[in-house]
Amino acid sequence: MPLSAPTVAELTRYWAGFFGCPPAALDQDAVQVLPHAELEAYRGIYCFRRGATALVSVPPDELAQWQTRLAGLDAATLTDAAAMAALLGFPAERLIGPASLAYADEATLRPLPTAGTRLLTAIDEEAHAALKAACSPLEWEHGGSELGLLPLSGRFVRGALVALAGYELWGERIAHIAVITHPAHRGQGYGAEAVSLLAEGIVARGLIAQYRTLCANTPSLRIGASLGFVPYAETLAIRLKG
Repeated sequence: MPLSAPTVAELTRYWAGFFGCPPAALDQDAVQVLPHAELEAYRGIYCFRRGATALVSVPPDELAQWQTRLAGLDAATLTDAAAMAALLGFPAERLIGPASLAYADEATLRPLPTAGTRLLTAIDEEAHAALKAACSPLEWEHGGSELGLLPLSGRFVRGALVALAGYELWGERIAHIAVITHPAHRGQGYGAEAVSLLAEGIVARGLIAQYRTLCANTPSLRIGASLGFVPYAETLAIRLKG
């Protein structure tokens, strides 16, 4: 089931604004190297690919340099971390990706049964802290969510919080989901159940649910696919030294 036309239009509007380019740029089968817009303070390169279309955001003071260095590359190469590192030999401090960006709306979302899953409240502070303590700091950085103003959904097993999903707003309507599961309870579908309940609430609020995961993380990709998240693009973020 494809995303609805209004959802696709909203995604086009958001990503055009992110890159500071016309919406039509997202439909051009070409590599376009642009100065940072939304990523103004980012000392790095951000590559975004949809099929044969690629947008690359670079530091404004290095625009001409990167336009020259990236000339002639095809879109697929720009989200291939190994190929980029081997081809350019740039002084990268950190590469994140390639990552898959997928979306779900009311036309595509396929919720799972959510017995044992509910929204967290203030009384869950201790359970939330216990899950955070069981995960590594890096795992929590990538998938954890703090108790606050936005809803969190949790999967409980015998009173213990074993999976947590939360989101942050990107722009006005995109809800970027993060999910984390207790190390002792992974591979049992609890993360998917937490994401499912959260995504239902997101879509009910008229928002678009966004699910991003590394392309190499096959189990996480399966979670998104099982819930009806439709692949939209791939990204590669390259933080430069200096």
